[in-house]
Amino acid sequence: MLASSRFLKPETINYPITKQGIDLSKPLLLKNGGYEMFCVKGKLAEGKVGYHFPEEKTNFLLNFNREQLPYLGFWNTQGGYRGDFNVALEMSNWDNVSIENAQKNNACPIIRPGSKMEFSLGFELIDF
Repeated sequence: MLASSRFLKPETINYPITKQGIDLSKPLLLKNGGYEMFCVKGKLAEGKVGYHFPEEKTNFLLNFNREQLPYLGFWNTQGGYRGDFNVALEMSNWDNVSIENAQKNNACPIIRPGSKMEFSLGFELIDF
């Protein structure tokens, strides 16, 4: 993963526990106005990501075509981005690290005006 963070340097980090001992499998507790964004380095191996809710004994999975949306970012915002408060998985068709990096690596497809990109997104709840 690569981090865009106030707490972590923009570098490749281990998941789920960073070198600094931060557990990225749990949303960071940020002060109001904080935000974190992490990007999985490279393309996804599978078109399936999700959330694990141990107290509810369930997993929430998102299924999608990884050929169309091969990259993944993860947001934790506490008012620091447009005033939003959320945790979100972000599948995309470009390398989220930077547009310059994505263009350099031919990983930033352009959808021209008047054209469209269609994809499907499936949801699945799995109790355990």
